[in-house]
Amino acid sequence: MNIVDMSADAAGAVYATTNDGIYKSTNEGANWFKASNGLPDDWPYCVLARDGYVYAGLDGGLYISSNSGNTWTRTGASQMTTSVSALTADGAGAIVAVAGTTCWRSSDHGQTWASIGTGLPSSDQTVDIAVDEQGKLYAATEGKSVYTLTPGSTGVGSGTPAVPQAIVLRQNTPNPCSSATTFTFSLPRAQSVSLVITDLLGRE
Repeated sequence: MNIVDMSADAAGAVYATTNDGIYKSTNEGANWFKASNGLPDDWPYCVLARDGYVYAGLDGGLYISSNSGNTWTRTGASQMTTSVSALTADGAGAIVAVAGTTCWRSSDHGQTWASIGTGLPSSDQTVDIAVDEQGKLYAATEGKSVYTLTPGSTGVGSGTPAVPQAIVLRQNTPNPCSSATTFTFSLPRAQSVSLVITDLLGRE
């Protein structure tokens, strides 16, 4: 089982996004049970537990649970109907989400959203976001760089592409898959590469 993101609430419950949905532990990770009732059969990208609510970002949008992950409901907000790939909370307790190429902020538990910045790359998914004490937002994208958003600005600043120090092959998504999947890799310099896929017996 592959784990992509994790979050813990004030009561000590831990939530993890996996290729089999969202799992939850209430005893410091000793035991886990599935908490995906109401979620589509898809791999959640991110999860955030905050102030009695749990948020999950998927290809189909943002899902919210108000009962500790027992049941989930897709938000009706039109801004959250596209792929939601990253979630965090800012210093004021508001929820910040990346949907497509835009950063959004909600201060009412995900009921309404206001755009706080646009311009994230459409070709590379945002995989994580963070907000510092001054309110500056950082968005890490897959295979590109880190983008920044300064409070009061209207657009996400261009990031500086990070040069990998080694060859990196990332987990394919979606996984498992039925007919198609995407592999992302990074190279420290321009070079020709080949990707060979084999089964458990080593057959190509």
